[in-house]
Amino acid sequence: MPKPIDLVWNKARGDLWAELHAVDLESPHFNGFQGVYVVWHGGKTPETVRVGQGDIRQAILSLRADSQVQAFKVQKLYITWARVDKIMRDGVERFIAESLQPLVKTAAPASPPVECTLPGRAVAVPAGGLIATVKTQADLDAQPRQIYEDMVRRDGEAAGSLKASDVQIVAPPAPKPAPAPAPAAETPKVKSISVLQKRFNELIAKTMAKPEAKGFFGGGGAAKPKDEEDTVVVDVVKMILEEGVRARSSDIHMEPLENYLRVRFRVDGILEEVLNIPRGLKLSVVSHIRVRCGLDPENAVNTGRPQDSRMAVTVDGQSADLRLSTFPTTLGDKAVLRIINHNQKVPTLEELGLRPQITEHWRGLIHRPQGMIVVTGPAGSGKSTTLYTALQTLNTPARNIVTLEDPIEQTIQGITQGALNAKMGFTFAEGLRSILRQDPNIIMVGEVRDKETAEIAMSAALTGHLLFTTLHTTSSLGAITRLLDMGLEPFLISAALTAICAQRLARRLCPSCRESYTPTTAELSEIKDLTARAGITAPPGIAKELFRSKGCSSCRDTGFAGRVLVMEVVEMTTGIRQAILRKASMDEMRKTVLEEGVVTMLMDGLDKVAQGITTMGEIVRVVGGD
Repeated sequence: MPKPIDLVWNKARGDLWAELHAVDLESPHFNGFQGVYVVWHGGKTPETVRVGQGDIRQAILSLRADSQVQAFKVQKLYITWARVDKIMRDGVERFIAESLQPLVKTAAPASPPVECTLPGRAVAVPAGGLIATVKTQADLDAQPRQIYEDMVRRDGEAAGSLKASDVQIVAPPAPKPAPAPAPAAETPKVKSISVLQKRFNELIAKTMAKPEAKGFFGGGGAAKPKDEEDTVVVDVVKMILEEGVRARSSDIHMEPLENYLRVRFRVDGILEEVLNIPRGLKLSVVSHIRVRCGLDPENAVNTGRPQDSRMAVTVDGQSADLRLSTFPTTLGDKAVLRIINHNQKVPTLEELGLRPQITEHWRGLIHRPQGMIVVTGPAGSGKSTTLYTALQTLNTPARNIVTLEDPIEQTIQGITQGALNAKMGFTFAEGLRSILRQDPNIIMVGEVRDKETAEIAMSAALTGHLLFTTLHTTSSLGAITRLLDMGLEPFLISAALTAICAQRLARRLCPSCRESYTPTTAELSEIKDLTARAGITAPPGIAKELFRSKGCSSCRDTGFAGRVLVMEVVEMTTGIRQAILRKASMDEMRKTVLEEGVVTMLMDGLDKVAQGITTMGEIVRVVGGD
C-alpha cells in the first residue's frame, strides 16, 4: 500500500517549534522557499489556527498582519513549514486542512487530498524561561510525530538543549503560576483516503519526478509514447477498473465536476467516493474508456447524445463485462460502467439467506407446473438473482426453459437465453409471442413494462406454462395495483397470478469486527414504533441484545461485508383473490395478508437484526415501515 509523503517540518534543535513573530525572515533559508505551513496557538488546549501554502517568507509576513490569526496571539502563535513541489502542493494542503481542521477557514483546494506526515511536537521553553525559535535550517534528524501528540505540554517545561547559532532569543513572558496538568488530548481523526486515491497520488508523484526527455534539437522528446500502455491515462484507467472489480463494485461512476473528475464505486448498494482527478492534469479518462469500448472518442462528445457500449476485462484471474453508459452534462460526459462478474455463480435457494420456512414455501411455489410468479422491488434489489436461482433449481433435461432478458446478466448452461433488441423491433411482447412457439415449459420475462406484454404473459400462465417476471414496485401488494393500473381485468389477474415476492438487499455486518451490545432506549422506542405502525410483533430477544461492527481492514472500515436478502412471499389464496376481484384497497388487502400469516419484509428484516446478521439502521433504510 502506498506510503504517505514524508515531509520535513522545519524546527529548531531540541524539537522546538518557531514562534510566529520571532522567526528571522532575513535568513537565507527562506530564499525561494515554497511549500506549506501550519500555524497553531499554545496554552493548555492547543488548536490549529491556519493552514496554507506558497512562498513561506511572504506567508509569514501576511500571517503577522492577519487579524483573524492575530486574535489568538494572546495564547502565543507557533508555525512550522515544509517544502512541497508545486504539483502536489494543493493536495497536501487539503489533506492537512481536513486532518487538523484549522480555526481560521480558507477555501479548500479543488485537488484531491495527498496523504503526508503531519508536524510532530509542540514548542517548549527551555530551562531559564527563554523562548527559542527557528533561525536556520531545521534539525533534519528529528523524527516527525503526529501534531497535538505533545501540544498539551505546559509552558515552561524543558524540551532539550539548544545551540545559540540555531535560535533567536526573545524576551520571556511575564511569570505566572504553574497551571494544573492538562488533560490528555485525543489525536484528531484523519479523513480516510481510499486505496485507489493513494495509488493515483503515488502514480502522479512518480510521473512528475521523472526527468523531462530532450529531443535531438533540445526540445521535447518523442511526439507520443513508444508504448501506449506506458501513458498515465492508460495506467489511471487500468487502476480504476482493477480497484472497481476488487472492491466487488456493481457500478463505477465517473462524473465531471468543476475542478476535478470524481470517481465513485457502488459497493453493497452504497456509493463511495474513491478518487478525485484534478482537471489540471488533463487526463482524458472518459475518452480513453470510449476507445476501450470501441466507440469514437470524439463522436457524441458535447453534442447532447448519450452512448452505450461494452468491453471485457480480466482482473486477478476474474473476467468481467463492463457495460458503458455515457450521459452529456454541461461539464462534459458522465460515464457509468456496470460490472458483471463472470466468475460469480448463481446461488442456491439455501444460499439466499432466507429463513427456512420462506425457503421451503418458495421452493414449493416454483415447482408448480403452471402459473405466474412476479418478483418485485426497486432497481438493484436482487430480483434477477432470485429469478436465476429459481431457474437453476428447475433446470433439468426434462424441461425446456426459455428467457427473454434486457440484458442477459448471467449465463446458465442448459437454458435458452435471449436478449431484447429494440432497434430491430424485438420487444418483450414480440419476443414472448415467439417463445410461446418454442414449446416451452418454463418462461422468464425480464420485466413487464406494458399492458400488451402483461396480457401475453398471463395468457401463457393460463395455458399450462410456468412464467417468471419482475415489476418495479415497492411492495408485493403494489404489484396488484400496478397491473390494475395497466388496464388488466381483475379476473385475469386473480386467475393467472400464483404468487408475488417482494424483496430488498440489506448490508450484512462484517463477521470480523461484529460485536454485541445492549440496545439504547431510543433504539427500543424505534423498534416499538415500527412494529406498532406495521401491525406486527417484534421477534423475541431483540430488546435484550443487538449487534454492530466497529470497522476493520476486512470490510474497508465500513462495518459491512456483503448483503443479505430480505423477502416476503404472498401466495394467491382464496381471500386475496376475492380482494382482487372486488378491487379492495391496499389497506384491506394488507390486513388480509397479515391475517393469513404472511411474513412481511419488515418481519423478516427484524428477525435478521435479532440474529446479528444486519442492523436496525439497514432495515429502516431498505424496508422502512412497510
